[in-house]
Amino acid sequence: MIKVIIFDNNGVLVTSNEETGFPALEKIIGEKINDFIPIYNKIAEEVDEGKITTDEFFRKAVIKTGINLTPEELRTIQYGSFRRKEEVINIAKELSKEYEIAVLSNFGDGYWELNKKWQIDEFVPKNKIFVSYQMGIRKPFPEIYLKTLDKLGVKPDEAIFIDDKSEFIKGAESVGINSILFTSPKELKKQLKYILENENGK
Repeated sequence: MIKVIIFDNNGVLVTSNEETGFPALEKIIGEKINDFIPIYNKIAEEVDEGKITTDEFFRKAVIKTGINLTPEELRTIQYGSFRRKEEVINIAKELSKEYEIAVLSNFGDGYWELNKKWQIDEFVPKNKIFVSYQMGIRKPFPEIYLKTLDKLGVKPDEAIFIDDKSEFIKGAESVGINSILFTSPKELKKQLKYILENENGK
């Protein structure tokens, strides 16, 4: 029986870099950033695992990419671009009437600063928001899903995990968690209905 539904943060509840962050950056600098993105994402793995701070991350990103911005300017553009996905948040709020809701996010120590704007903890208890930098490991490594399940006190088949990245879905599925690749609110509702009706015998 499903007891908990775990949402990814950026890309599901909130927009991602791919959706708003990188386009905002291209608009500001007036050119494509195809060469910038792989370097940025590689450094992001370090901040997501808590190996470097957010300040160090943006300093390193500016140096390694050679982008013509200060670390603070890059941070302001990236962080300022993120927007809540109200339709998905409303789905989560509705589900919270019957199921426990949690969040599992790859993010650095800037998460809680941004959450003042996102206000995810208004509908997800703060102790059910799991951020990779605090856990010392990131998706898609199996350990982060197992740690999350342990903290929630549920078995893999008692959870549903929702993410917009296929590699993170595969990570969750590798430990036995029911998973949904997020593509749209409409499709999410459809897949949730299917899993919940089948798993809970409705």
